[in-house]
Amino acid sequence: MRSAGGAARYALAAWAVLLLIARPGQASPVQAGAPRAPAAKTTPPARPDTAPPTRADTTPPARRDTTAADSAAADTLPAAQLAQMREGLAGGSFPKRDSLFQGLMNRKGFRIVEYRGQKVGLDVPDRVIRLNDSAQANYGDAALQADSITYRSRLAFLAARGHLLLMSPDQRQVKSDSVLYYDVSRRKGTVMDARTQFAAQGADWIVNGNAVPVGTDTLFVSKGRFTTCDLEQPHYWFQAGQIKMVNQDVIVAWPVTLYIEHVPVFWLPFFAQDIRPDRRSGILPPQFGINDIVRTGRGYSRNVRDFGYYWAINRFMDAEFTVDWYSGQYTQLNGRYRYNDIKKHFQGSLQAAEQFGKTGRNLSFNVHHQQDLSPGTHVDVSAQYVQSPGTYLNRSFDPNQQTQTIDSNVSLRKQLSWVNLTLGARRRQFLGPNSQLQYMLPSLSASFPSVTLFRAPSDRAGFFNNLVWSGAANFQRQTQSVNFGTDTRQTTASASQSLRLGGFNLQGSANYNDQFNTPVDSLGNDLPAFSQTALTWNAGADYQVGLMGSTTLRPTVSVSGGMFRSLDRADSIPDTRGQYLTAPARASFGATLSTDVYAFFPGFGPFTRIRHKISPRFTWTYTPAVSTPDSLSQIPGYPGGSSDPHNVLRISLSQTFEAKVRTPPPPRTSSDTAGRAAARGDSTGVDTTGAAADTTVTAAPATDSSAAPGSTLAGAAVQGGPPAPASAVQERKVMLLSIQTSTPLAFDFAASSRGQPVLQTETLTNSFSSDLLKGFSLNMTHDLFEGTGPDRKFKPFLTRLNASFTISSGMSLGSLVGLGSASGSRPQPPRTQRSPGGGEQERRGGPWNLSLSYSLNRYRPGEFGQNNQTLQSNLSLQPTPNWRVQWSTSYNITDRQFEQQQVSLVRTLHRWEARFDFTKSPNGNFLFDFQVSLTDVPQLHVNYDQRSGLSQ
Repeated sequence: MRSAGGAARYALAAWAVLLLIARPGQASPVQAGAPRAPAAKTTPPARPDTAPPTRADTTPPARRDTTAADSAAADTLPAAQLAQMREGLAGGSFPKRDSLFQGLMNRKGFRIVEYRGQKVGLDVPDRVIRLNDSAQANYGDAALQADSITYRSRLAFLAARGHLLLMSPDQRQVKSDSVLYYDVSRRKGTVMDARTQFAAQGADWIVNGNAVPVGTDTLFVSKGRFTTCDLEQPHYWFQAGQIKMVNQDVIVAWPVTLYIEHVPVFWLPFFAQDIRPDRRSGILPPQFGINDIVRTGRGYSRNVRDFGYYWAINRFMDAEFTVDWYSGQYTQLNGRYRYNDIKKHFQGSLQAAEQFGKTGRNLSFNVHHQQDLSPGTHVDVSAQYVQSPGTYLNRSFDPNQQTQTIDSNVSLRKQLSWVNLTLGARRRQFLGPNSQLQYMLPSLSASFPSVTLFRAPSDRAGFFNNLVWSGAANFQRQTQSVNFGTDTRQTTASASQSLRLGGFNLQGSANYNDQFNTPVDSLGNDLPAFSQTALTWNAGADYQVGLMGSTTLRPTVSVSGGMFRSLDRADSIPDTRGQYLTAPARASFGATLSTDVYAFFPGFGPFTRIRHKISPRFTWTYTPAVSTPDSLSQIPGYPGGSSDPHNVLRISLSQTFEAKVRTPPPPRTSSDTAGRAAARGDSTGVDTTGAAADTTVTAAPATDSSAAPGSTLAGAAVQGGPPAPASAVQERKVMLLSIQTSTPLAFDFAASSRGQPVLQTETLTNSFSSDLLKGFSLNMTHDLFEGTGPDRKFKPFLTRLNASFTISSGMSLGSLVGLGSASGSRPQPPRTQRSPGGGEQERRGGPWNLSLSYSLNRYRPGEFGQNNQTLQSNLSLQPTPNWRVQWSTSYNITDRQFEQQQVSLVRTLHRWEARFDFTKSPNGNFLFDFQVSLTDVPQLHVNYDQRSGLSQ
């Protein structure tokens, strides 16, 4: 027993060491060239003892590896599942552990090795152990499986042959169909034609070659290749003369040749990949294209990007410093700092970039911060700054960047049980020649949730119960500066509240508006400023009465007033000389009537009936005249306005035309014929062959629940019976046309007494949509009159039109026109074609989507303005399973030129992806970029780009 145990112990030392050195496949998905966000560290599983064997084993128990590791680097299984997998490698399970085995397990100074095979041979004189036919040996959580395992104790030599499988405690596997040799005394061996895996850049890499273990943590692979393609015949691989893998550290290969379908396409003198499981500091490799090495034209400017250093400060913070170089243009220094602490509920980043070169100098910042100070207190900071917007625009090749605004926002939100508070500030910079800047500092708003006073059940509530109160208040100060334009400063504040009791509503509001304007002359010099301040208030009450059906009547009464002051330092317009004047209070009376009117018409074609719904809304307001001196009414902004009476009727209208789609009768089946024949007693109409029995259940209508189970009536209902009545089928409704008039028609009947037109509305806007053309919308605005004043002429003129249309592959012709697909139609199977490999592959392309939008702006002849027409389109489609196309464009019909173009073609090549991008920006910059990248590792790519335009 002692010698057998010693031999077993020597066998353990041999292959356990091999298992440990096969573990360097464990790798990090992040390298220095592609750092990721900070993440918490975890502790990996315990590592077995790898000490060499001795005659008297006194090695202490294995120590746990305390090195931090990324939990994503290895997927662990529960111990029970791992043990079941280990015992089931060679089929079946190990014999039951008896009392003798348990006694041996409990002896000190020994390690347990379990082995099995169809044939087990022990050559005691030569100290040889042979396991044949599904041989397996287990040590702890590690296992070795092969067709045969032989251990020679005198030579300290282990050999295993056929269908090798090494499984380490961390589930790493090394496979081979050849042979394994291992010298225990020298701790060196070879696994012929070995296969293993390691994780890097978020992908699983497969390594093949002759593996030579050295020590306990290093593995050399000669004539090896590695790839992420898991096919038996991979589409691509990297061939290397030598590969060195250091466990949990690094993999180095040299020289390296990239093969695609057995064709060498690229060569590198060496390849190095850091596979440590956690984030780490290191140098970021530069990115450049082929044309940056071999220039294709004299006008091309070489560029090198993202060369720098990544600093993993700790598990919550990191930083990155890079340099971008564009030959003959500029150099850009980039810096980024990120932090993320989930436990303390804050995260954010800080980015800075400085450009300097022949085309100018520019400095930009970008800051983001989010933090939860408490469950009800939140802080959001988003700040952007660009020193030179002109330089920023000229160097940009992204059309979206050239039409955006540079915004900075800061907000503090506090949620309490009785109020929601928001304190914020904003800075907005427009990218244009005027360098317009807007500041809003501060902005404070308070929203009071609805509170129900004197709450009581409806059956016991009095007239004062269930009184609902709500309110809101806000304050903000905004400034705007424009080069060669009027600078403004505006301060506003408002407060409102309402009390609602059933249909009665009492509301009030107060508003404060202070504006200070500083105009400039044509040379940019400031002119005398103009300021005005208005304080207005309003109180009103209304009550809603339900008349009949959907008709409601809401009488209203309100009173308004205010105070006003203004000062024009140029004395060019009337003002109050800076003194507050009280505006006269004005009363207003009115009512609002809302109703729905229906008209029904007979159907036609696929429609059974047409319904026309008109929803008018009439709002009448009467304001009596007040006495106001003419000197005050002529002051711009005076809240009293005109002292004349007003008798205004506003009419809003919306219309819909709806139709019910005719439901086709259900298809007649053989079961219906059989059912009718049985009812008539006609035996010839009954199919006795059994063919009808297959169709009676699928085509049968609902059974009569009143029939007893098993009765003749119940059977007749299942086998056909009368068809379901038409009323039982829910008819589908279709919106034929919807017309929404968003601009009400306003008639002031008191205007004629002061020589003004009765119809006050000058523009009319209508919106159209229909289910008959899914995804289509149309908005039109008409200018109703030519000229102004009493002498104007009613001559509608289209001034604005916006139309949009969207269609996608998921819409059939019937669904496109709102009628759905034909009843009973069956989807056709996709057309297939024979692939080169002999199989069939689908020819039908993938989904596609097309959206079009048209915009028209016009002015009447003789009016100041420029007509403009623009057509925008976005198309995305997948013509084949491996091709994707996306096209976005904006065409100016008036100028007959494309303002911007973006075309992207993507070709999927199994594990590779080829991308062609064409971009034309509004500033004239043009960019062509071609890139081939590995989908498993996007950082591994080859690209070619060509740039031209203003930035050159």
